[in-house]
Parts: sequence; structure tokens; C-alpha cells
Amino acid sequence: MYKTLIVVDDDDLAVTEDFPGAISFTTYLSEYPKLNEPKTRVINLCNSKQYLSKGYYCSLLAEAREHKVLPSVKAINGLRHKSESDVLVSFKLDPELTPAEGHSLTEILYFGKSQDERFQKLARQIYSRFPMPLLKLELTSGAQGIKLKVDQCGYSDLNEAEQTVFLGQLSNFVQTVWRSSSQKKRYRWDMAILVNPDEPSPPSDKEAIAKFVKAATKHGIQAEPVTIDQLHDIANFDALFIRETTAIDHYTYRLAAAAEAKDVVVIDDSTSILRCCNKVFLHDAFSY
Repeated sequence: MYKTLIVVDDDDLAVTEDFPGAISFTTYLSEYPKLNEPKTRVINLCNSKQYLSKGYYCSLLAEAREHKVLPSVKAINGLRHKSESDVLVSFKLDPELTPAEGHSLTEILYFGKSQDERFQKLARQIYSRFPMPLLKLELTSGAQGIKLKVDQCGYSDLNEAEQTVFLGQLSNFVQTVWRSSSQKKRYRWDMAILVNPDEPSPPSDKEAIAKFVKAATKHGIQAEPVTIDQLHDIANFDALFIRETTAIDHYTYRLAAAAEAKDVVVIDDSTSILRCCNKVFLHDAFSY
């Protein structure tokens, strides 16, 4: 349903075999938007570390052209303006990720995924806050405790092995998030149904989810059951239906809030989660 553009820094990189179909920032700047173009999504791989860089302008122009873009300008600015202390407070660290004093651990995140199983939980948390194609994490242990540093990472910063991993993840990301335009039936809206196959007592079982998908189809909605690991960017959907048990100190609440910030229709919305998970609020609500 969406056309995918992969935008890179320069023309030389755009014509390599690494990025079939990729275009340079110059091409995106001069040749888009096009007349009667389909709904378009942009994966911006330009360097956006600096304010008003090519990467910054690429995302800015994409939003102005009503193209859905990863990363968004908000994500770029959020990463530039964050502080290490703020980041560390925001995320829970696995005990296995505690480096020895004076040492550090580093890891590259590819669309919110890590090659190291120890980083997976942290990777999901960080990607939900800073959804970007490439991020570099560094955990350092010192006299003042553990510091977590999160930085944008460009394709040119990767070594050959890391570039190979990234290209595989890029292919995966495009195929899973952007459905093929060759679908026989066109749908008016896209809806993500968040599920957790490992949840012992989910709000809706598999049969119920299948019925939701069938009912959505009748109303012109392409409903897709996804797990939090598959949900790379909620802005790729028009609506989010959360069928996983929600909690305030949980990714379901953060996802609902992030979706609302991007004008995605959400059930359960963040306000409802906040209220329904608070016994004091419910006590007063039922009393009055």
C-alpha cells in the first residue's frame, strides 16, 4: 500500500548494489514529491547528527511532503537534546548488562534490534523513545555508577560485518512494515493489533483476534496482529488496538502515548490505561 524510498547521503552510495532502489538526498530534494504519487514512506539513512544536516532536512522535507519518515524530526531532536542522566533514568537495565568498573559495553541497534540477546529488552525500550534505523549504545561503569550513552550511528560508521547485518535488517524491516503493493484488495486504513503470544491470560485469545481481523476487513481496515518486537514504528499505521494486558510502567502505556502523539487512533488509550491501573482513581470514580 505504501511506496518505500531509501534515502542515502550521496549519489555514489545510491548506485551501489548495497541499496537497490535507493536514492540520494539530492534526488529526493529535487524530484519529489511527484504528481499523483502513491502513499510514500521514507527510510532516511542520511547522517542527521548535526542540526540542519542533510539527514535533518531529509526528515523535515518528508514530513512537509506528508511522507511517513523514519526517523522523524522529533526523534532526531530528542536524541540530540537528551542527557545521559535523563536516558539512564528512563530505562531499566538487565543485571547482565552491568560492565566491570572502568570498563564499557557497546552495541549497535538495527531498527531497534540487537545481535546480543542481553540487549534485546533495553533495545526495545530505547527504540520506542528514539525510533531510528541505527543507534549505538555504550554502557560505562565508573565510580559514580553506570552511564548509558545513546548516539545516532550512520551506515558509513559500520564495519563490513555490521553493514552486512544492517542490510539484512533493512530488508526485513521493509518487508514486514511495508506490505506489498501487489495485494489484490486495497484497504482504506491500516490497524496494528498488539498481542503477546507468551502472555498466560491475554485479554483476547487467538480465536478472538482472528474475529477482530475478519470484522476489520469488512469495514475496509487492514488489521495486522503484531508483537512489540515487530512494531518498529507505530506511525506506519492509522490505528492501534492493544490486546495485551496494559500497565503504566510498561511498554503498552508508552506505546499508547507515542501513538497518540502521532495522531494514531488508540484503544486502549493512554488516559484510560492511566485511570484503570490506578485503584485510587477507580475507587473515587465508582464512589462518585
